[in-house]
Amino acid sequence: MLKRFLKFGFFASLLMCSVVSVAQDELMDEEPKPKKELGAFDLWSDWSVGLNGGLTLPIDKVENTDNSASYGFNLYFSKQLNSLWGIVFQGSMHDVGSGLGKSLAATVGCSFSIMDAIQGAEREAKWNVLALATIGLGFDKSGTLVQSFGHVYEMVNVGLRGSWEFSEHWMATVDAALYAPFGIRGTETGFKAMYSYISVGAAYKF
Repeated sequence: MLKRFLKFGFFASLLMCSVVSVAQDELMDEEPKPKKELGAFDLWSDWSVGLNGGLTLPIDKVENTDNSASYGFNLYFSKQLNSLWGIVFQGSMHDVGSGLGKSLAATVGCSFSIMDAIQGAEREAKWNVLALATIGLGFDKSGTLVQSFGHVYEMVNVGLRGSWEFSEHWMATVDAALYAPFGIRGTETGFKAMYSYISVGAAYKF
C-alpha cells in the first residue's frame, strides 16, 4: 500500500511539473515580442529615403522683400546607427519670398529618437518623434540673404519629425523645423534671415 502511494505521488509530481512548465511557456508566448535591436554596424542596411513638402514662414523679416508664406520641400536620406542615433543627409529647396528667390541647400547632421529614449528600444508603438539637427551650405540666386557674402552661405536646420509606420517599409511624416542662413565670410558675419518650415511627407525604409 505504501509503495503504491509513493508511486502515485511520484507520478503526480511529474505531471504537476509538466503542467506548470507548459503554462509558463504559454504565458511567455503571449507576452509582446521585443522590438528588434539593431546589431553591429552595417553600411548597407537600415537606410531610409523620404520626401516632404510644406510652407515656409518667415520669422525674421527681411526689408524690401515679400515676407509672406511660401513653399519648400526636402529630400533626405538617413542611416540608422542604433536605436537612438542616426545620420541624415538632406537636400532642400525653399522659396522664401519673391524678393529672395529660391534658396537651395545641402546639409548633413544627426537624428535622435525621443520616443526610444523615453520608452526604451523594446517599445511596440508605431509612432516615433525624432529631433533633427543638420548644417551645410546653401545657394541663393538673388544674393539678398547673404548680402556681402555672395550667393553661397552656411545653413543650420533644427527641428522635430513625427512619424507613423503604416506598413513594414512605409511611414508618414510631419516636420516642424527652424531654418537659419548665416555667413562666416566677408566683413559681416552672423544670421541674415530666419524662417520656419512646416511640412508633411512620406519615407521608405530599406
